[in-house]
Amino acid sequence: MILQVNNITKSYVQTDNKPVDVIKNINFNVKKGETISIVGPSGSGKTTLLSLIAGLDSIDSGSIILDGQDLSQLSEDKLSKYRSQKIGIVFQQFHLMPHLSVKENVRLPLEILNAPNISERTNEVLEQVGLSDKKTFLPAVLSGGECQRVAIARAMGIQPSILLADEPTGNLDNKTAYQIEELLFNLVESINMTLVVVTHNLRLANHCERQLQLKEGQLYENLD
Repeated sequence: MILQVNNITKSYVQTDNKPVDVIKNINFNVKKGETISIVGPSGSGKTTLLSLIAGLDSIDSGSIILDGQDLSQLSEDKLSKYRSQKIGIVFQQFHLMPHLSVKENVRLPLEILNAPNISERTNEVLEQVGLSDKKTFLPAVLSGGECQRVAIARAMGIQPSILLADEPTGNLDNKTAYQIEELLFNLVESINMTLVVVTHNLRLANHCERQLQLKEGQLYENLD
């Protein structure tokens, strides 16, 4: 198993000091190369769950084991380094650096890791996402679909063990969303990469091998 989520819980304290359970005793495993979607209504905890898997937020109890490593056993510095090596993340809002070119945005995580062959790897992933001709462009002159292609290239550049995608088509029109969906699955399937995607898009959800549904903090197999 590339990912083991074992009986995790997460709660937050509201302004009235009352705790709210967002994630309630969730268990699931993900095999290497498997594609999984997580759906659920707004506010059901989908993004929180993805943040916990990514180590961007801490669990209250339970364990998350990624590629054999229990994330809760790592210090903040070691967790940050482990995440930068093992986890690719694609966000709905793209989160590109506006002052950096397409090429520079994709290179940045590789430079932080001091990875080998940075230029070759950058050119390779930009070709895979169809942006070889826009390497020097700034994000401001790109379409939404092109920005998401850059974000995917950036996430894939480090060759992560798992790719986490939070509403990757949420900001796109239907035609562009379909193109990004096809690109994403072609890329992950070509290298047998594990994908966990949070989405409201049922077409995207059903493209995955497994569908999970989050309701009131609890996770269920398959969609209603």
